[in-house]
Amino acid sequence: GASGTKKEDSRSLVSDAAPEIEDSRMAALQTVPLSALEELEKKMLHKQLEYEKSKLVKRQGEAIKTFDEAVSDLRREKFRLEADLKSADMKRLVLYQEFILLRESETQDLSLKTRLDGKMAERTDILSKISETRDKLETKKEEVDKLVEKKQQIFGEFDTLVEESNTFREVLLKIFTRKIKRLKKKVKDNDDEDYDSEEEEEDDDDDEDFDDEEEEEVCPPGCDQGLYEKVCDLREKRLDQEDIITEFQKSIDAFNKERETYSKKQKTIEMSLKKIDEEIAEFQKEKQNKLNAIDVVITLKMHQMEYLVDGQLPDDISMGLVFSNASLRRLKMRIKELISEKAQLKRKQKELRREHIQLHRDKKAKEQRIAELEGRAYDVQMLKFGQLIDLSILDRMGSNKGAEDLKEALKKQEVQHQLEIDEWNQKIEQAQLELTEVTKHNTACLAAVADLTHTQKQLEGVLNNTQGTLFNDPMAQRRKEIQERDRLVQVVNKQAKNIESLKQEIQVLRMKGGQVYG
Repeated sequence: GASGTKKEDSRSLVSDAAPEIEDSRMAALQTVPLSALEELEKKMLHKQLEYEKSKLVKRQGEAIKTFDEAVSDLRREKFRLEADLKSADMKRLVLYQEFILLRESETQDLSLKTRLDGKMAERTDILSKISETRDKLETKKEEVDKLVEKKQQIFGEFDTLVEESNTFREVLLKIFTRKIKRLKKKVKDNDDEDYDSEEEEEDDDDDEDFDDEEEEEVCPPGCDQGLYEKVCDLREKRLDQEDIITEFQKSIDAFNKERETYSKKQKTIEMSLKKIDEEIAEFQKEKQNKLNAIDVVITLKMHQMEYLVDGQLPDDISMGLVFSNASLRRLKMRIKELISEKAQLKRKQKELRREHIQLHRDKKAKEQRIAELEGRAYDVQMLKFGQLIDLSILDRMGSNKGAEDLKEALKKQEVQHQLEIDEWNQKIEQAQLELTEVTKHNTACLAAVADLTHTQKQLEGVLNNTQGTLFNDPMAQRRKEIQERDRLVQVVNKQAKNIESLKQEIQVLRMKGGQVYG
């Protein structure tokens, strides 16, 4: 341990004395002249140090430049972010103003929307009801058609039961088609429970459809009782079908009235919807006008600023106008178009001026020609009459032989035409008298036909009444009836031919010279 301490002390003494020794050595070396090799080494070391110094200076400059560029980029990014933030603030301010305006209009918006939704729901409901009523009406009509077919089938059954050759067909047909008083059966549609059947009481107006004579019905004499009862049963079926058809027809009328009511409501709702749409459009227009009145901030770059005064941006740019480059290009194109139109108008103006000058020259030439002709006319009148004469008065005073001849011919034609008119009037009166006589004769013929028809009906009634009581030689009686009927038919046909011939004569009398006279 002692030896270690001594070594450390000796080292410290040496280290303390080393700088002094080094300084003395360097001082001694400076006094010693350098050799050529040492001089060369010194120069090489100096150049190496200068090169390293230049590299360090260059690296330092690049670092400074890079730092400056980074600072500049950060500054630009800072300005850009500040501009974006400011623009965002301004847009947020505009949005806030729009939000306040929209919130103020929200109540009226909701009110109009509620009214619109309500009317739309009503229209949907009405349309569904109309569609449902239309479907029900179509169903009812189909059922009525089926009932009408059933009624036709009943008539077909009657035709099958009572043939055309049956002697009692007319009587049975009258019984079959007769309407009798009876209680109506209740008719109820299973598909529609909203409409009840009519009451069983008969209205006074329905009594007009029944026969006036309320006589007790009995089987016609000589007719089969079973056939009569079958006809009565068919009549009951027919009346049942007619009652059902009547009930269905009342239901159809009720559906028609209901559909008309729904249609009127639909029209009212459509008018209300149209009015609400107009109110909404007007309100939206008013709201849009208020939104357009809000000032909107637009960020422009310096190269977009063209509002300069003396080559500088003025302090007050409130008189400036902001519009797009496309609008600016259109305005510039319009300027060129206006210049072209102006040039065309100038050319057209020159052409019109030349035309005006030419027309003015032609006018002067015409005026000179008129003056020459007036002078010649004046000279001729002075030579012929010694004074100026009004030629229009002279024309009116002078005689025109052609006109006089035409007037005379016209008078002759008028007299001739009047004579012809009088002659045709006499013919018309004569024809009217003949028509009156023929009409009277025709009326008498029609009365005779009516009497014969009445007689025929009476004879048929007598034949029908007495047919049941005749039992002796029915074939001979049948032949007599057929002969009598044939005779009456021949009389009727003869009278019909006479009527047709009279009609033809009347038609001929109406036609005179191709003219029809009523």
